Amino acid sequence: MFSLSASAYEIDYQITVAEPLEQVNVKVCFKKHVPRALHNGAYRDMNSLNNTIGPDGKSLYVSDNKMRLSGVKPNQCISYQASLNGAKQRRRTTYRAGKDIVVNNNLWLWQPINIGNKDTVKLTFNLPKGYNVSTPWTATGKPNQFTLTTTPYDWDSRIAIGTFKVTPVNIAQQTIQVAILNSTEKRKLEYIDWIKQAASAVAGINGSYPVDNAQIIITPTGKKREAVPWGEVQRGGSVSAHFFVDSFRPIQEFKDDWTATHELSHMLVPFISRNELYLSEGIASYYQNVARGKAGMISVETAWDKLLAGFARGTSSRRMQKYWTGAAIYMMADRELRKRSNNKQSLGTVLDKFNNCCRPSTSSWSGQRLMNQFDELSSSKIFTTLYYKQQDKLAEEQAKRRFPDILPVLKEMGIDELKRDTSKQLSGAALDIVR
Repeated sequence: MFSLSASAYEIDYQITVAEPLEQVNVKVCFKKHVPRALHNGAYRDMNSLNNTIGPDGKSLYVSDNKMRLSGVKPNQCISYQASLNGAKQRRRTTYRAGKDIVVNNNLWLWQPINIGNKDTVKLTFNLPKGYNVSTPWTATGKPNQFTLTTTPYDWDSRIAIGTFKVTPVNIAQQTIQVAILNSTEKRKLEYIDWIKQAASAVAGINGSYPVDNAQIIITPTGKKREAVPWGEVQRGGSVSAHFFVDSFRPIQEFKDDWTATHELSHMLVPFISRNELYLSEGIASYYQNVARGKAGMISVETAWDKLLAGFARGTSSRRMQKYWTGAAIYMMADRELRKRSNNKQSLGTVLDKFNNCCRPSTSSWSGQRLMNQFDELSSSKIFTTLYYKQQDKLAEEQAKRRFPDILPVLKEMGIDELKRDTSKQLSGAALDIVR
């Protein structure tokens, strides 16, 4: 992704937030080239924006997702404010936990649409004493200063601001940056252990964690029916995982839960176009069980039982197919790679090569592009064959007919139905998948 401008941008953002974290004050200074406009992501709350002031003291014109910079020259600055108080939590724009807050960056960040590798866009946060910030961007080494990265401007991302400390956690030669909001010191240590266990399971797939300096945010939500009511992965700036938790639950429930492994497994692949969501959700659904089985978090038998239960849901529910269609494809590819190579190749080895050749990625991948790349790395046609078969099935109306035909592959591994016969031991081929 390269800047379309004749000369590179050199832009400095000063972001000031005072207690009680109700408003963001932003000053933007352009040292060289000035873009025609600053843009905001698709999920902006226009009612939060106010006091857009140009260098001449007059209001800037804002419409159609653009803050127009007509008349702004190099070495001049503009300013604007964004309210955090009016943003509605139900729209997932802000979350508060005690003194801490999580904010969708589309609420306050207006940026050039075409930031490229030659541009320098820095953001410095000026915060109350004792407060810190967690962001998805690259730290410059200066306090609370970051470099805006080149992912598309409308990809979602979040920051967290509060009295927490961002804790770096080492995972297989990489680091994740963990921010835990409004928690006791004892609970923070427990959450870090939980996240480290899940991240290590993902790293165990191929021996390395797929991204460096991934942002992890853990936000308590109050009492819920489960330990981790939901989690999300976002791609703006870098890859981030956000977990919303019931802090009243015992920590063992978190370690028994699949959500962290699922969300962190999303990081194994880049952003895949939304109309092929089944390939992104599929790899996470596959490894939420396989990775935990490999890591000893659950038994290999339990891992298979959960896989088969997921496949069964995928055959009967179109809603669940976005999770389990892709999981079935990845399972069949994993099995075929192992069979052809006597276990010298697997989906894990392909992902390792992919991580070395093609990550990090700041653009969206089509399913076809990803499957072609996997074929190239495995010297096979396994992935595209499965992909094109599934593309043909997507036109079917009945849920069963849309789901991949996995029974022949399962029977090869000694599993006759989508519910395992627990009186039989798993075959060597089935064990290879999950150990």
